[in-house]
Amino acid sequence: MKKHAITSLLVAVLFFSTTLLNAAINTDYPIEEEFQDDGTRYTVLVVRKVSEQQATEDAIYISSFLNLPVFVVQKDQTYSVYVGNFIHQQEVPNLMVQLRMSGYRRLSYKKKNWAPEQESAQFNQQYLSAYETPPNTEESQLKEDAVKIIGEQPDAQPDLWVSVPDHPVFENELRQGWLFLSLNHLEQACDHFAELRKSELIKMKATYGLATCYHKTNQPERSVPLYTELLINNQGIEYFIIEFLDDLNALGRTEEAQHYQNLFESLTKNYWTSEQYLLSFREKVLQTIHENDAGKMFALLESHERLLNRCEAIGSFYGGANFLKRVGHTHQAKQYYLKLMEKCPEKWHLKLGLIYSLSSLSSTKENQIRISQEMQQTNAPASYQRRLNSLLFELELNKAYALPKYTQTAYEQFQSLNQRYPNRPQILNQLGWWHYQHEEFDQSLAFFKHSQDIRATDEANKGILYSLLRLGKNEEVRQQAGSQPVEDIQLNLLKDQLRELEVNDPRVDELTQQILVLAPDDLPTKTTRAWHLYEVQKYSESRDAFAALRQQQPNDVSFLKGHVYSLIQLGDADQTEAILSEEQPQDEDLEQVAAGIYMDKAIFNYETKHYSAALNYTNKYLALEPNNQDALALRSWIHFHLNEKSKAVSDLESVWQDNPSHEHTKSLLFLYRSQYQDSPTDTSYQEFLAQLQGSYNRDWNTLAANEFASINHPVRAAQVSDDPNTSYYNANSPHAHLAFGLRRKSGDKGTSQLQQVGAYLGADIYSNNGKQWRLQLGWETLDAGTLPQSPFIGRAFLSEETNQPKQTPDTKLSAKRIWLQHISETGFLKSATLGTTAINSIISTQPVFELEGSFQTNLLEQRIGPYWNIHQRLLDDTLLSYLGQHDPYSEQEWGRAMKTGVTLGNQWTLTTPYWLSANVSGDYYWGKHLWENWSIEGNASLGKTDIYDTHLRSLGIYTNLQHYDRNSNFFTFGHGGYYSPQLLIGAGPFAAWEARRQNIQFWWKAETSIGAFWELADSAPLYPVDQQAPGEYDSDSGLGIGARIKVQYRKLWNSYFETSGLLEWRKAPDYDEARAQATFRIYFEPRNALTTFEVLDRIELP
Repeated sequence: MKKHAITSLLVAVLFFSTTLLNAAINTDYPIEEEFQDDGTRYTVLVVRKVSEQQATEDAIYISSFLNLPVFVVQKDQTYSVYVGNFIHQQEVPNLMVQLRMSGYRRLSYKKKNWAPEQESAQFNQQYLSAYETPPNTEESQLKEDAVKIIGEQPDAQPDLWVSVPDHPVFENELRQGWLFLSLNHLEQACDHFAELRKSELIKMKATYGLATCYHKTNQPERSVPLYTELLINNQGIEYFIIEFLDDLNALGRTEEAQHYQNLFESLTKNYWTSEQYLLSFREKVLQTIHENDAGKMFALLESHERLLNRCEAIGSFYGGANFLKRVGHTHQAKQYYLKLMEKCPEKWHLKLGLIYSLSSLSSTKENQIRISQEMQQTNAPASYQRRLNSLLFELELNKAYALPKYTQTAYEQFQSLNQRYPNRPQILNQLGWWHYQHEEFDQSLAFFKHSQDIRATDEANKGILYSLLRLGKNEEVRQQAGSQPVEDIQLNLLKDQLRELEVNDPRVDELTQQILVLAPDDLPTKTTRAWHLYEVQKYSESRDAFAALRQQQPNDVSFLKGHVYSLIQLGDADQTEAILSEEQPQDEDLEQVAAGIYMDKAIFNYETKHYSAALNYTNKYLALEPNNQDALALRSWIHFHLNEKSKAVSDLESVWQDNPSHEHTKSLLFLYRSQYQDSPTDTSYQEFLAQLQGSYNRDWNTLAANEFASINHPVRAAQVSDDPNTSYYNANSPHAHLAFGLRRKSGDKGTSQLQQVGAYLGADIYSNNGKQWRLQLGWETLDAGTLPQSPFIGRAFLSEETNQPKQTPDTKLSAKRIWLQHISETGFLKSATLGTTAINSIISTQPVFELEGSFQTNLLEQRIGPYWNIHQRLLDDTLLSYLGQHDPYSEQEWGRAMKTGVTLGNQWTLTTPYWLSANVSGDYYWGKHLWENWSIEGNASLGKTDIYDTHLRSLGIYTNLQHYDRNSNFFTFGHGGYYSPQLLIGAGPFAAWEARRQNIQFWWKAETSIGAFWELADSAPLYPVDQQAPGEYDSDSGLGIGARIKVQYRKLWNSYFETSGLLEWRKAPDYDEARAQATFRIYFEPRNALTTFEVLDRIELP
């Protein structure tokens, strides 16, 4: 019964509340809905809605009347407002909007993943228990506690933003956006905040700025969705309610605007005037002044203007405007001064301060108009009127003072003031001095006496004495001066005249000489004369004058300055440095002079490559200016040239931390790279590259991409930057190719002779971190020529026992093959290929593979360093070794030779451009019914590579050594038909030319070598797997010539199409071979240049 009573009460309250503003929002009548779990039924109130927006608006409205949890829940394409609570997670969808009410009843809501916490679970249990358990003596108290929990609201301070940790760079970016707004650069502000919204860290702050920008540019259709997003994400509606309502009304959504206005006023009517809120605003203003953040101050004042409209918190607004004026934002400061004048018309003391503050920001005419208007206010106190009148006089007097002294314009201005403000000593004295300077001493005497009669002042008395002295009335001078000698008055007159002159005035020379005749030891006059000589560029005389003054006053820093400045102008830096080193003055100006000398000498020694001296002067400079970034950068490069790379990196790192500019970032990357070249175990280079790669800064991304491209990692470069103007643009985009190949090898018809024709279709795709994947299919035909009748192959010894062959021997076969290849620009494994022997081979299909990689840990060394290769290959010497053969004298087949082995190699840099390369291989040979075999092979080459503008050239010599355990270069049963001498030794010269690979559309490479070879072929049984068969092949030896020519090219015809080709001719001691290949490649995305060349580049030998 109690449950239904309480539920009915809730229904009634909800119904009454929703009925009040039924015209403002489309709210349906609430209904009860029950859930059952573990035999217990739970009741909630539900308001059905079709759209999420409609449900959200109703939830906001309902929550303002009920102190209950309110959720928006999506079920079966329908959004509903749920009033109540849940215990079990399965009763609530993953996404919902939870409404809450803070201590000052600010309305807000946010989307949240449902994850009940311990406190929520305790609340749910108490709430549901209060309404679901049978009545008992304890139940009533529990219900009261539950209701108390429901009604309690946590206290909260108003805050513009939900607390989000911001990166310092983002704080600066936000500040810049608000400064754009304050300067009325609206287009820049909109673009700036729109870009910042891409960062999740500051998305809401940027959204507030962008919404404000759209509001100011009269784009309500764009601002309203953003204000709604702020509302959804728990941002303070009180900070943008006025703009929100204006923009809703501008879109014609007046009912919605009225709803939000009523709701907002009902929630905040007691808060806006509360002492707590005003104190909070004042504290924020003070904190922003302490932070010296003009952009934040502008946003803060603008968001609280509703207080200004009611003339509240005027001290905070006045302080904020004064801060804006102090930091140079005078236009914004003036606007707030004027708003305070307008909104607080009877705050007389405040208005006096505002008028004083505005006086320096306005023209004289504007100030006069403003003061005149204020003086016309009949309800203003008399004291206010008097202060205004004094202020007006002060402004006009200051205007006259600002005019060039003793000019006709100044005289006319003071005359005008004297007529409007008679008997003012300030004005009379100025008129007197004007006449005095124009040698009208009678008139000047009259004005000074008039001023003295009104109010006795020292200035008027001095004017009288000087005028009398110039008139030659010495007796009156004595009477006026009393006990003071006339000579002293004359001396004072000369000194006053001297003070009126600029130090570079030509009259200074004569006046100082006159004064020094009367007072030879007058130090101020000597000082003035010395500076006068300096200013008129008489540096030798000023040097001597200051040197004499230093002897008279050795502790006076100003004389030391004059001496030093004169020496600098005379170009005597060495003596200047000696004096400063001896004196070591604690003076900022002289320290700057010393610093300038040190820096000049540091730069001079750096440019002349005297790096030790440059370092000494740079250190002296940094002792005076420890945080100067230019000096730290210079010292970094000095350390670099002294091969102190760790120190170079340390200096430039400190510069980059304070100023991560493009140039500093580029330089630091270069230093990291140089350090990495010396110490590949240092991870700084790769870590910095990763930082640039993962940055939101596009310039940094481009730097990282260019660096990857420079170390032959074009795919990684394209994955970092999509700049369409680079050579690596779209190097990671997929492509397909079709290739045709032809190969001819000399030899005996039907056996060692071979003609191979193939077609190959493949496609390439790319994955993260420079990974390339290639799938290729191949179709080949192999023709060995015509065998003679009763050929000597297979088990030929059985030919006499059979009347005719049991099988037809194969001389022309086809092959179908498939390969999958993985290529990586980084890591231990550079290339991995998995394929098959011919799928339709005579012999069963076997896997072939090749794993190739590098032990090189230095990313920068692409052509130099240790490498390895593990392989299982199909021997393509002959038809027998490639596909196998049917034995014509039995029902068996044999052949399809495989070799499984490993290759290890290295290339060492000697003295540039010379290098040494060597490798060794070991292989095991096997096949069906084949004589097992093994071999070892070694190669070594010594060469040099010259780099030219357009190509590279390599020249050198090589040597080669091969050994096979058995000779299996025959075609009887058990032999493999592949070249396998017992010993092969060769040596000779080689040469290679190759086009450079930087940003090219056409690439070529040509290689040639020649050598002398000595060969020893071992004897072998005729039938190694049939030992009962007699006979053997004889051993043989000989000396021959080997040669090889190979030419390759690649051509990018347009952004989508490439062709490539290969021609090769090879001469071995006992056979010739020619090979040709043409490839057509289609790119699915446009490219600017050729990329992705060979994984490992090594010179091939004949």
